[in-house]
This record gives sequence, C-alpha cells and structure tokens, in this order.
Amino acid sequence: MKFLVKIVLALLLYSSILNAQFNVYCNQESMCSPSVGGLTFGSSVCTFFLVGRNVVATNLHCLPESIQKEGASCKDIIKFYMPAMKGYAATVRGCDRVIKLSPSLQGEVVRPDYAFLYSDVDFDRPYLAMSQEGFQDNVNYTIYRMTPSETGGSMERLDCKATQNSITNPYFQKDKSALFHFANCPIVKGNSGSPVVDSSGKVRGVLSMAAESFDKSKSGSGFNFACLRFLDVGLISNPSNDCNTNFDKQEYQRKQAGILNESTKNLNESLQKSLDEEAATFHKRNFVEFEFDVQAASLTEDEKKQGVSQVLELVPKCYLAERVTKNKSNKIEFDIALKRWGALMGLDHEKKVISKLVEKKENYRIEYENKMDQNKELSVKFLLSKTGEKKALKLKPCSSI
Repeated sequence: MKFLVKIVLALLLYSSILNAQFNVYCNQESMCSPSVGGLTFGSSVCTFFLVGRNVVATNLHCLPESIQKEGASCKDIIKFYMPAMKGYAATVRGCDRVIKLSPSLQGEVVRPDYAFLYSDVDFDRPYLAMSQEGFQDNVNYTIYRMTPSETGGSMERLDCKATQNSITNPYFQKDKSALFHFANCPIVKGNSGSPVVDSSGKVRGVLSMAAESFDKSKSGSGFNFACLRFLDVGLISNPSNDCNTNFDKQEYQRKQAGILNESTKNLNESLQKSLDEEAATFHKRNFVEFEFDVQAASLTEDEKKQGVSQVLELVPKCYLAERVTKNKSNKIEFDIALKRWGALMGLDHEKKVISKLVEKKENYRIEYENKMDQNKELSVKFLLSKTGEKKALKLKPCSSI
C-alpha cells in the first residue's frame, strides 16, 4: 500500500551574518545546561556539548569541508561560546583539532552525523557522561539546544518522545538502532549538535536533522551513541548488530516497506481470526456447513468517508455434503447478521503506520432448499435486507471441487 507522504529532511546548520561579537545567553537557569553552548565558523552556527574537559561533541555538517578530516587542525576556524550561568562566567574557547568524525555525508542526509573535537584550552565546566543504553520507544528525552538569532543564541530545553517505526525515519526500529527519531518535536536550524539527555543526565545521542511532513508537522533525528566506539571518551563497548546498516536511498525505502509489510501482516492475522469466528457463528445458525471464499465488496459512502481502502465479505463457495442436516421442510429461510470487513490503513500523528479492521454487521436473509438437484447442487439465495440485493448461488459439494 502506498501513502502520499512528502517528507523534507534538512540538516540543522544555521547561517547568518554574525556581528563581530557572538553571544549565547541563558534566560532561565532551569532551561540551560552548563555543559552546552554554541559554536561558530564563518557565518554559521551550531550547538555543541562537552563530553570531557577539552572534548567537544557536535555534528560533522557543523564543520567546514576544509577540516572534515580526523586529525585536521581547526585553530582559528571554530570558536566555542558558553553562556553565563550561576557559578559560571561566560566562556569562549578556540578549537584545536578534529578527533573523530562520522563517515562522509555526501549524497545522503539520513545517516550518522557526529564530530568530536579538542578545544585549545580546557573548559572550567562540568561535562556530560555518555550512555550507550540507546533510546526506548515512547520515552521522553531532553534536548539542550541553542536557538540562534542574528547576534547570538538562546539556550533552551526541549522534551521530546522517542518514536520507533515511523515512516519519516524507518532506520529507528530498535533501542540501539544507529539513528533515533522524535516525532512532533519542533526542531529548528541551529539545533544541530544538541545533546539528547536521559532522566539521569547522561547523553545518549546527538541531534542532527529535522523533517517536515506533508501535514507541516516537524520532527527530529540524530545519531545514537549506542553505535559509537570511541576510546577517547571511555566508550569501548562493541556496537550491537542493530547498528549495522546501509544509509542509502534503497535501504531507506526497503526499511519503509518493511514497516508497511509488518503492519499488513498484523492486519491479515486479525482478519483471519475474525473470519474463522464469523464462519463458526454462521454454522451454528445453519443446517448446512459451508466453506467460504473471501471476496471484495463495494464500498459504502460511510466507508469511503472513514478512509476505508478495501471491503471484504464472506461468500459460500461449496457445502460439506456430510454435514447437511435433514429437515422436514424442503425450503429453509432465516435471518442472520453477517460481518463485512474494511481495511483501514494510514499514518497517525507520529507518522507510524496504523492498520485496523473496521467490522460492520449487515442483516441478511438466507434462503436455501434442503434438497439437491441431480448434480447434488444446493440452491442458496442471499438477500441483503438493506438494499434488497439478491445473490443467487448454486453450490457444489466441496468434495467435488
């Protein structure tokens, strides 16, 4: 099944004409972290955070191409700014050199994006401990970010919920997938390089990109530190197999298709269970036991309004001759309410696939003769009471099909 989903992905680098003096500030202490600030190169700004006294974390795309190489000097190219807070004076540091980078970003946006740098002088600030526990689905995490302006940046706090199995970022399917995703999270340019922190204050990943969907809802994604191996900051555990994936258009589409297929599988399982229950209910009311076909039916106006994409109904295809109950009357009539099933599929507000059965009871009058013709065919008429539509069937014994 295809969805009309327009998703615009963007890196979060903010560019502007900076004044000679760039300032970051904290308007409310509870909204700021003493370990987070803003970095500049040229006319561009990003967020950064400390993971050591002189080790800075941010995004690869926050570095000019000229220094996107491990070991490259970043002196006189990048500056780090931290706001004045209670117990800390405003701080400015230079950059010394590049330590570790994610692979090149060329050609693709949805992929790991991180950078670790040495400052030229140690920061007299606390730094964030790193965690490789990953991101649990539907759990809130805190983003400490810098929102830029023409003259500087305001330090802010934003709480967002991790959202696995979203069509927007299909790479995030497990806690330790290489990329994480936050649905309905108002990320803006300049937030690149923001730390994502858990309830214990440990940083679990770095924010790197935003997405805007067809309905104008915004979301954010980034790199999961569960997939990072970095001795310089004490992370030495082996990344899990969930980290191993390709980051190209084909893999992106394959993972999207996998999410859709899983949803369809669950829908089919629910349908089969309901079909079996309905057939058993029908047999209890009947003098003949049928085997059924499931056939497509026309959508009603109400079903169209609900967004139902397909409707199915049970239709007898043959009868079990050994299970015909003899009756004194040759002609048997009775009323019965039978289900019809609609398949409803779409995206919820988090861009997760939703699929469910829409079950509806329709009243039928069933007529059949309790005798067979010379070919042992059983005459059956279905009369749909609401529309008066008749479906006349001649059914053979199942053993002859």
